[in-house]
Amino acid sequence: VPALKYPIGVSDYKEIREEQYFHWDRSLFVKEFYEDAGKALLILRPRRWAKTTNVSMAKYFFDITQPQLANELFENTKLSLEDPSFCEQYGGAFPVISVSFSECRANTWEKMEQWLCKLISRVYNDHKYLEEGEFLDYAERKEFRAIRERDPAAFYESALHDLTALLHRYHKKRVVVLIDEYDKPVNEAYRHGYFDDAISFLTSAYTSVLKDNVHLEKGLLTGVLRVAKADYLSDLNNLEVYSLLDTSFADKYGVLEEEVVSALEQEGMGDQLQAVRSYYDGYDTAIPDLRLYNPWSLLNFLKHQRLAPYWTETGRYDFIAEAMWAGPMEMREKL
Repeated sequence: VPALKYPIGVSDYKEIREEQYFHWDRSLFVKEFYEDAGKALLILRPRRWAKTTNVSMAKYFFDITQPQLANELFENTKLSLEDPSFCEQYGGAFPVISVSFSECRANTWEKMEQWLCKLISRVYNDHKYLEEGEFLDYAERKEFRAIRERDPAAFYESALHDLTALLHRYHKKRVVVLIDEYDKPVNEAYRHGYFDDAISFLTSAYTSVLKDNVHLEKGLLTGVLRVAKADYLSDLNNLEVYSLLDTSFADKYGVLEEEVVSALEQEGMGDQLQAVRSYYDGYDTAIPDLRLYNPWSLLNFLKHQRLAPYWTETGRYDFIAEAMWAGPMEMREKL
């Protein structure tokens, strides 16, 4: 029986903290994200590497509508202990737009478009307080309500940009935009043959909100792959892209060796280090001697206390094989 409570299937940072789940402290991610020179960032990591948890962490830290969370959820974290002045200055300081495309699964463009409109509508409902009083004029109120109510005639491609403008005007602070699993709709479109339709919609949506947007304080996209086909995201030439091969954010995802040792000791399994190392230690980084473990695999191992290929059971990866075999002969020979 494990000694600790593990967040298997729990990605929300607020729930993890409030329910006292075991987790590795990545609170300094918030500071590195905000202080990065780029206006908009794209961070790429494998599946199940706590990308969603880091996005929700940033959401709760910056959210101007719930400023108390910056204190409650970050008390005694690395961030609050190492840089309390950063917490005081930026905690609860900005309006936040946060959307995840993780739920997007559709075998036709019509169904995918419904998903995208539903998720954008959900973001508008997060900020329905904008409809209160006389803040919106007649035309703005009509358009805002149309998106909230998922009117098919509403213009969703520019909806996120338009919402940043309204939030900026209301709060008199520019907006932090967080988009998790940005590439999920594109992968679905590639698999099911409606790539061009998806690209047209998403390119407009992402470009309008993240490039040359005077209402943007900071933007973040997270995903697994940088989609290159058809020059996807080529208009977003202001993106700073960080993968496992970059030093930035290298220690903000994945699990460090010393953290593995500590977790094993807490469970009385210190003698299992070599077995865990040989089974799960498979990621090099741009930082010499920094080796990373997959968080999902380790959390499951700590909970079930047996070695198993937990990561391979979490999703599809056949599209990688398809892309490899469709690539040039030189690449196939190297692989």
